[in-house]
Amino acid sequence: MKKVLIVYTKMVTGGSTTSLLSILNNMDYSLYKVDLLLMRHGGDLFESIPQQVNILPPAIPNVVTHVIRRTLSINSSFNYLKSKFLAIKYKNSLVGIQITANERAKYSKKNHKEYDTAISFLELWPTYYVANFIKAKIKISWIHVDYKSVGFNPKIDYKSFKKFDKIVLVSEKCMLNFNENFPDFKNKTIYIENILSSKIIKDLSNEIVEDFPLKSENDKFVISTVCRIDNKSKALDRAVSIFLKLYNEGYCNDLIWYIIGDGPDFKEIKKMIEDNNLEDHIKLLGNKKNPYKYIKESDLFFLPSRYEGKPMAVTEAMILGIPPVVAEYNSAHEQINNWVDGFIFSNSEEAIFEGLKKLLQERELIHDVKLNLHLKDYSNLEEMEKIYNIIS
Repeated sequence: MKKVLIVYTKMVTGGSTTSLLSILNNMDYSLYKVDLLLMRHGGDLFESIPQQVNILPPAIPNVVTHVIRRTLSINSSFNYLKSKFLAIKYKNSLVGIQITANERAKYSKKNHKEYDTAISFLELWPTYYVANFIKAKIKISWIHVDYKSVGFNPKIDYKSFKKFDKIVLVSEKCMLNFNENFPDFKNKTIYIENILSSKIIKDLSNEIVEDFPLKSENDKFVISTVCRIDNKSKALDRAVSIFLKLYNEGYCNDLIWYIIGDGPDFKEIKKMIEDNNLEDHIKLLGNKKNPYKYIKESDLFFLPSRYEGKPMAVTEAMILGIPPVVAEYNSAHEQINNWVDGFIFSNSEEAIFEGLKKLLQERELIHDVKLNLHLKDYSNLEEMEKIYNIIS
């Protein structure tokens, strides 16, 4: 039986966590013994980890103690100053985040077991931890973002990626962009879609919604968004401005937009909504363990992101028969056949505004797309074969 280690951060609601759970729920445990090492335990989806998975003690059991250890280290203090200097030099604040994550990996609790395969299932901390502190015959790095669009500094990550045997990207465009940044590693990269099971998503969507108006009980036109509230990538600040324009032009009378998720810009978005008197039309619901039951009750799924890897929430909405409306991120056309099973608008405030206005004016367009969505199965469990191929 092959021994596999998967390293991840925390089981919080989000696309990468859903992807991880989909893999764990479809793994052949007669062939693989799986250890899961998390940076910290907890998160809304921690209890959803399958029983067959051996959950190791967290790598950072106490955040305060961890910070103190790093702070008292002369080397860590030097690297902190280095991160500030390089962030200024490269005019890129992400450099500091990369160096800090690397430092966090150094001072995390070490795992001295040896594995057949070790997988870092996210960028930053898991990548540095597996690259530098795990013994394994095969090392795999799983990158869920568009590395180029996010703006990470390749010089900082080169040494870590060099230690991996395979580097997985979640879309073809993400793989091509990664290869631009790391041409030396082209022979290592592979494209594997995020694993999705239609049955699991549809079953979860049938749970009763207690804090959300059912379609049968109201005459509102409902738009939903499920994402991390981080304006730099998800562009919810831009989206609120778009809804204000729709409101001012009279398109919000029967419209309500529910935002499901949390993140660093939650308070900023809340203030924008309140300052513009949009509380009756934009509702912040916070994190939800099961977002599918909310998506199912919507007329449209909206993702206004400035950039993305290959967001699972979009395909999940399609599985539930809800047309996605997205800004044109790099892999958008890999996920959506525009105007057939979803809507892609150019990645600008004006284009998204005009696109939404057209859909609100001509709602039969939405109806036609809904019919198309029910004709296709968007699950992709066949991708598990690719995973078996690289971990064996």
